[in-house]
Amino acid sequence: MTEIQTNVVRILGGVERLDAGRVKGAMIRAHLEWARDHGSRAEFIGLFEEMPEVLRYQISTLAPATWYPFATLMAVDRLIIDRFGRGEPHFARELGAYVAQRMLAETQRFFSSNGLHDFFRRVALLHRDWYDFGSAEYVESGERTGCMLRRGYGVHNTLDCAAMAGFYRECIRLHGRAEASVRESACRCRADGFCAFDLAWGF
Repeated sequence: MTEIQTNVVRILGGVERLDAGRVKGAMIRAHLEWARDHGSRAEFIGLFEEMPEVLRYQISTLAPATWYPFATLMAVDRLIIDRFGRGEPHFARELGAYVAQRMLAETQRFFSSNGLHDFFRRVALLHRDWYDFGSAEYVESGERTGCMLRRGYGVHNTLDCAAMAGFYRECIRLHGRAEASVRESACRCRADGFCAFDLAWGF
């Protein structure tokens, strides 16, 4: 385990596995930008001051296209949630929703208007652009229902799952559907071995 991963396990209480897998720097940056856009300047500076020195150095040299330990993202999320969300894990849904807003703004033409089923199939294909571990598959189950399956993860964390639930729900909302439901019916954090996000939406 690297020095940064050791620090992250200490921050998160050491209850979930963080010692494998990497994410793109762009994802970490998007979560930090949520704090910048939703907090005051003093709060944003305070966030960096709370970081362990090794984490602060890594964030200061962050490159969007470079791979970083999954543990780094989870450390950043925990600090943001502690400062802005009173330590509630479900607050990570706000971070996931923000990432969805940014992604759709940047790729709106690519996803066009072929419907949500097609959109989520394309999102699943983009999984390896953001994570270097595991896989994602979207399964259509009804006219307005489907399931996003995430398998083969060597790491797991409840904050990541909450962020993904927020991401999927915001994707539905941004497609103009007022009714949006996301339920994680299976979770690797509950020893299920995989995650299943059940998605449903109205007209």
